[in-house]
Amino acid sequence: MGRNNVSPDVRHRPPANSITIYKMTCRKSKRVYIGKAKDLDKRIIGHFQSLMLNGHPNSLIQVDFWLFGLASFEFKPLLVVPAECATEFESRVIKAFALKAHMYNMTGVGNNRELSARAFGWHGRIAHMESKIARQKKRPKQEP
Repeated sequence: MGRNNVSPDVRHRPPANSITIYKMTCRKSKRVYIGKAKDLDKRIIGHFQSLMLNGHPNSLIQVDFWLFGLASFEFKPLLVVPAECATEFESRVIKAFALKAHMYNMTGVGNNRELSARAFGWHGRIAHMESKIARQKKRPKQEP
């Protein structure tokens, strides 16, 4: 992980029993992921390790990693909040960014279908290609 990928603010230790809400951005695709971590340094390393092993749980992030590489991702801490309200703050931040950015966050917030639709942009194309391939496999082969 290069130092250019992490803003200087990341290298901090929040108070005990607190959570950091962070933003991961792919500078090339302009997509944003909002997450939370007790130990932000470990979380960043975890993201990069799973990307390098082609096993990131978020396929949109994995695709952008394949297309644009490690250097196109940057991390920035946004808030440090008490652990007991971290999920609520994370949801609020996701909602705020969803209005102005393409999101990697795939679960949406509650029943926010607009957010989920943005997040599943790639999945729609992938599902379309998979169904096209399946249809072609079912067709009988024609003799030349």
